[in-house]
Amino acid sequence: MEGLAGFLLAGIALAGSPGPATLSLAAAGAAFGARRVMLYLVGLGVGMIGVMAITASGVVGLLLALPGALPVVTLAAAAYFVWLAWRIATAPPLTEQAGQRQPPGFSGGVALSLINPKGYAAMAALFSSFVLVRNQPAL
Repeated sequence: MEGLAGFLLAGIALAGSPGPATLSLAAAGAAFGARRVMLYLVGLGVGMIGVMAITASGVVGLLLALPGALPVVTLAAAAYFVWLAWRIATAPPLTEQAGQRQPPGFSGGVALSLINPKGYAAMAALFSSFVLVRNQPAL
């Protein structure tokens, strides 16, 4: 457990640095108020736990170890970012009717966490850089 302090410090820095989840939560909170986006916040947390499980179990490592998978994953991520940038660039401006719209919910938070490439990169960096309990891989 000697690496726990470094692991926690790095985890807090990576989780708190601006990324899609952090920025979307800030925008939703500003648009709808903190109370109305609490389910979204919980969904982001639950989704991040899913990302941690996927990364820690080695699924990401297995996928990237497959021959030819890295270019496919890279192209898919690039296409997603281009699509997302297009949607943001062509979105209509917020109007007075924004107060009548619904804030993002729990499922939106989970979905964003599961497709957030920064989450996978951060968790892969954490899990590959720290050994918390030596000689006990299950823990």
